[in-house]
Amino acid sequence: MKSEILHDKLITEIRRKLPPGANMAATLSEILSVGKEAVYRRLRGEVPFSFTEVAQIAEKLGISLNEVVESGISDGALFRLHDIRFLSPREYDYKHYHNCVKKLKEIESDPKSELGSSSNTLPQHLLIPYRTLARFCRFKWQYQHCFNEAVVPFNETEIPERLEAIEKEYVHGINSIKTVTYIWDRMIFEYMVNDIKYFMRVQLIREEDVRKLKEELYALIDDIEDIAVRGTNALGNKVHIYVANTNFETTYTYAESSAGKLSLLRVFTLNTATSTDGQIFDCLKKWILSLRRLSILISECGEMQRVQFFRRQRELVDSI
Repeated sequence: MKSEILHDKLITEIRRKLPPGANMAATLSEILSVGKEAVYRRLRGEVPFSFTEVAQIAEKLGISLNEVVESGISDGALFRLHDIRFLSPREYDYKHYHNCVKKLKEIESDPKSELGSSSNTLPQHLLIPYRTLARFCRFKWQYQHCFNEAVVPFNETEIPERLEAIEKEYVHGINSIKTVTYIWDRMIFEYMVNDIKYFMRVQLIREEDVRKLKEELYALIDDIEDIAVRGTNALGNKVHIYVANTNFETTYTYAESSAGKLSLLRVFTLNTATSTDGQIFDCLKKWILSLRRLSILISECGEMQRVQFFRRQRELVDSI
């Protein structure tokens, strides 16, 4: 990795974080407690920034060093796996959640912000407002990750209040994105229904909890259908919903704004692997949008297909 690439990326990130009209040299002089001439030598690349100086700048301006390093790697794509605990979160996990919310707030007012996904699982931000469904997703994650540990029954699975508060901000942030495109596996609800039936058979979900899950699934279907009819979410931002004629092996997502570009892969049920690599982003976005050719648009148009799709989802929930 060439040092000049990292230097240039660091300068780009500093410039991006500074408010309009701010003097970079004066700002760095204050952060580093050095004279402006010393700062200019660093900006020109004559003197390298020390590790301590880079850390001070990153902390003060809120720059992600991971993104700086990733963007400096030119001979290979880099994904970063976020190993988050969705039950009993660590401080590290809360920090990750806060960073996600912070980034979403940065693009709230961006008229060109955009998110797209091709998915075989219902998006988390659509499930979070439904407490029982949100708990079920975490319960399933725990069941698949507990290995030799005892499985906590569904009725004992709880989401910490601190995490719930952060997730409400996260949902608001996603809803603030100006244009969202969903391309869904047509079995997206069937997969969740099958999961619920499985845990019923192994007696890890009580009948009263199943009733709550069904009630919330019906409510979720109603809400998504309302969004599909309007073509907008609760905040009035554009939402396109496609139903694919093919099945997807996992969930791919891209997010784009004037602040940057991000690619995400869903792994291990709820975890994500992310990349800020431009080439990956371009390939992933192209792939997701190409799937529209294999799909039916059910938001704002395709009324007959929309009615049939949501009728089918309600029939699936009836079968639980």
